[in-house]
Amino acid sequence: MKCLAGSLALLLACAIFDDGFAQENLDTRFPKPRFVTSNPEVQDMWPCFSPDSQTLLFTRTTDRKTWNLYTIPITGGQPSPFPAKSPLSGTRANWPARHNLIAFNGRPDKGQFNLSVINGDGLGLRLLQSTGISDRMSYPSWYPDGKSIAVVDFSRDQGSAIKK
Repeated sequence: MKCLAGSLALLLACAIFDDGFAQENLDTRFPKPRFVTSNPEVQDMWPCFSPDSQTLLFTRTTDRKTWNLYTIPITGGQPSPFPAKSPLSGTRANWPARHNLIAFNGRPDKGQFNLSVINGDGLGLRLLQSTGISDRMSYPSWYPDGKSIAVVDFSRDQGSAIKK
């Protein structure tokens, strides 16, 4: 019994020491958070960095019904709609470092979300049409070769699956 109690005390001491050590390391590796955006009247989500790491692309909503892409310099400032004049509601962008094409969920007014692609400069917007993917796909992510995109397809009859 003494051995068991001693083992438990040693284990508890190690856990306390380990937790304190881990917290100390986290505090030195991760500085105190700084707001890049801060507006209580909006909801900002799904951030991703530009290939040059100088711009943050994210989704903003003011009413939880309309979602739009915005950019902001990583140093802060005022967010700007991306692209400046978009015919689409946009969300869940993916902007990989290997190329300057952004994949995102885009939705024309009163339409279903589609997979959309746009150049990093805001030009060349196009909706991608693909067979075998439902109108409920989301979370696009570029393959490393930059030629294909993985999406989660939330098909009504098949559940969710990742498709290329």
